[in-house]
Amino acid sequence: MMASSMQPKTLVLFFGEIDCRVLPNRQPDEIKTCVEQYASVSDQIPTKRVVFIGPAGSSPRENWDKNYPTAGSEIKRNIVTNDFNKWLRYASDDR
Repeated sequence: MMASSMQPKTLVLFFGEIDCRVLPNRQPDEIKTCVEQYASVSDQIPTKRVVFIGPAGSSPRENWDKNYPTAGSEIKRNIVTNDFNKWLRYASDDR
């Protein structure tokens, strides 16, 4: 087989879960920059289609596992998650 025939036709990328859970005090322009940096990775991947998947809403449970800390309130984390997913949609439309 030729190497080019082994290139994936679709690549699925998951972004933002840790950013939205641990860094909820980011400003909107910081969230946008973060998403743009993640999405720019797709420009360097030789594939026909890239699918971006953002994080789901935050759980009301906080710091339930010391290995996976949270910061900020559930409401604040969900606001950041909504902003992150909004910018991720914009970034995917541009690609």
